[in-house]
Order: sequence, then C-alpha cells, then structure tokens
Amino acid sequence: SQTSGILDHALLKNLHNAHAGYGINGMLPSVTGASMVVTIPAGRAQTATAVTFYAGTTLTPANGDATNPRMDAIIWDDSAGAPAVLAGTPTALSATQTRPPIAALADANDFLIGAIYIPAGATVILSANVFDRRVIIDTSTEAIFDLDWRWP
Repeated sequence: SQTSGILDHALLKNLHNAHAGYGINGMLPSVTGASMVVTIPAGRAQTATAVTFYAGTTLTPANGDATNPRMDAIIWDDSAGAPAVLAGTPTALSATQTRPPIAALADANDFLIGAIYIPAGATVILSANVFDRRVIIDTSTEAIFDLDWRWP
C-alpha cells in the first residue's frame, strides 16, 4: 500500500465513525491563489460528543522542506471543535508514504477531512495537491461513503 500510518488509520476511523453516523457535511478543503493557505468553508461536524456547526476558517501548513516532500493531514480536532493541520514527516521516500504522527489523531472523535501533498521547497499549494478525505453525512446523519482515495 502506498498509503501508510495515519492515512490508513484515519480511513479506518472515518469508516467506523461513518457507520455510527458521524462525519462532516460541508468543509471541503480547497486552495485559491498563490499561497500556502487552505480554505475550510462552513459546515457541520457530527461526532459522538457533539454536533458542531462550524463557520469556516483558513489553515496554513508550513512551507515545504528544503529537500524532501511530505503529506500533511487536515483533521477535525474534536477537542478544539475546529479543523487543524497535522504536519507529515519529510522523507526521501515517495511523498505518499510520509505521514503525520499517529499519536496526533488519538482522540476517537477526531477524523480526517483531507490530505495535502507538500513538495520539497514548496511555498505554494496547488489545487491538484489537496485531496478530499471526508466521510460526508446527510442531514439525517446517515453516512454517505464518498471517498476518493487516489494518491499522487
């Protein structure tokens, strides 16, 4: 598998949460302009602890490592009630094998919203490098499995 660590772990958590009726409505990550800013629009996160209507935000991952690429994760951080970026570890291996520390996604109510491929030396995130990893729920909280797990 090209995906490893937190991405596989997060997929399993997302599937488990979806089965229980938990997930995201809205909050599709995107980038606009020439920057490192990722926009997370308004939406709703439903976890075992709460339903949170979120107004939206922007997140700014760190610039790319001088030598190696990495894969960052965008998560719903349930304890903060907001999206967050977990930085991956730059590595000379395939960028799909880099990953954030698994301990950072330890809360059972945190789940994956997206992934960002950060090339070596990057100071701009391209739209093609932002991947949707949401489990989308509808208004009746039934999970809709809408996962696109293609990797660069």
